[in-house]
Amino acid sequence: MIDDLYQFTQDLFLFEEFSRIANSNSIFKTRDARAIYNKVITKISSNFNFLATKNILSLLVTNNKKMILERQEFFSKLGQTKNDFLKDLKLDVSNRFRVSYSVAIATEDEELYFRYKKQKLNVYLIENPNDITSLQDYDLVYAIDVDQFSSLLENLSQVMFVNEEQVFLERYLTTLSVWKNIILKANENKELFSMCGIDINNENLVNNLIDCLPLLEKKEQDGFNIDEINQNLYDANLELSEKLSQMTLKGDILFQIANGKSVPQVESIIDEIIIKCDLPQSIIERGIPLKLNQDEVKSLLLNQKRDVYLNFVNKLIKKSDVIIKIPHLIRELERKIILFDFLSSVSNLKVDSKIKFGSDFRLSKSSNLFIDNAHPIDFHLDDKHRCSILTGANSGGKTTLLEHVIQIISLTSMGLLVNGEIESCLFSEVYYFAKNKGVAGSGAFEKLLNQLSKIDVGKNTLILADEIEAVTEPGVAAKIISATCSYFTNKGCKMIVATHLGFEIVNNMPDFSRVDGIEAKGLDSNMNLIVEHNPVLGRLAHSTPQLIVEKLANTKGHDYFTYVYDSLST
Repeated sequence: MIDDLYQFTQDLFLFEEFSRIANSNSIFKTRDARAIYNKVITKISSNFNFLATKNILSLLVTNNKKMILERQEFFSKLGQTKNDFLKDLKLDVSNRFRVSYSVAIATEDEELYFRYKKQKLNVYLIENPNDITSLQDYDLVYAIDVDQFSSLLENLSQVMFVNEEQVFLERYLTTLSVWKNIILKANENKELFSMCGIDINNENLVNNLIDCLPLLEKKEQDGFNIDEINQNLYDANLELSEKLSQMTLKGDILFQIANGKSVPQVESIIDEIIIKCDLPQSIIERGIPLKLNQDEVKSLLLNQKRDVYLNFVNKLIKKSDVIIKIPHLIRELERKIILFDFLSSVSNLKVDSKIKFGSDFRLSKSSNLFIDNAHPIDFHLDDKHRCSILTGANSGGKTTLLEHVIQIISLTSMGLLVNGEIESCLFSEVYYFAKNKGVAGSGAFEKLLNQLSKIDVGKNTLILADEIEAVTEPGVAAKIISATCSYFTNKGCKMIVATHLGFEIVNNMPDFSRVDGIEAKGLDSNMNLIVEHNPVLGRLAHSTPQLIVEKLANTKGHDYFTYVYDSLST
């Protein structure tokens, strides 16, 4: 099962294409049905820490009964797992590794040249000796597949001869640096991953990444810097001045010194001080005072830097077999983190039951995920009663029941656990016609009839309709609903039709149908419904107008209210 889910994470970046295919093959055949399905997805996704995790849900959808049962078995054994640490997993672009030296690639291979050019790397095609001149100003030059001009390149101290896998390994450290904190956090929480059946260190995944982290540390450069050189020269000249002031020099000797001529006793002092000042003699110009050869200083500092860069790159090359795998390792870690986010979040959903497949549709003690502290409900359809004419007052819960049914089917189609004891066939098509929120009229009525006529009736088709009478005239609506229900139930469909026309439909009951009621016990002092949300099977529920008349008849005592109430009760 882990392998099954893990496979889906390979396709997350192609999700739009998969989503398009999934929607075209969806069992939810109307926009209203898909809207409730998406509401379920959004509810489950609210616990996810990453946007990509949501994509797994749509990729899970299947009508394969065996696969659904296997998944539910897996999820039923998944213990609740904490995933709070995932909230802190963010890419750290502020500490992105940056190459502090200039890099070029030199090659005699045209194919390599154009390949690296396409990658926007500094690459030079070496076709004649003059092409090498342009490489001199780079701090580091990778030479690859160079034969004819290799001896000329060897004259440049910053050139490294490498194979293709060793070229510019620094680029992989950029990705590694951005993921550094995530890698460390994942390593700290290996046990949590394992609780979801995920081996975070499979094939030394995390260990290999952690072994590469020291390469991100910036070390101080060995050797001289310009401030140290200037300070050493200043100290040397100060000492030279003191020693010369202690000497008794004749006028002719002073004259020789002033004219730049060599004076042995002075030269010996200069030699002593140059050796003592611990500066390379090549950068010091002899004289009084001692001076720096700026070209030699520049060359010294440049070669020092290049030595540091070359040493660093040599370290990279020694670990090249792991470094070149960093993008793959990061991708693997990302997939495992996304999968852990999914599994740990799903483990904390308030669902705990596996669905049982059968010919009937039964809900027992099933509560709605969308509602906090939801009242568990019982409801069923079977071969005798394939259709429920669901009645009840406004705001009593008829629409909620219809959405609850789609919620159960949505969870089932993904192989997730459900709420309560559920038995169901594997529905092949679900049609839901929500309340019409527009203006009723002949156009809306004709559109509804056209939609109903296009239902592709299958062996396990479910049709849900919510107050479809609103689009036509009340007098004929009950007959149309009754005829519609008979048409589809005779073809084997299951239906739930929420309506306010229970009284009218009872007199012309559709085939294979039953009247159910979400009963309101009455109205409170603020005229709010007091509702028992669990539908009462086989009972016609009171409407809101009935309840208002009943309340007035019982409280006002006026014979008008009593007369109207009695007429509604007969």
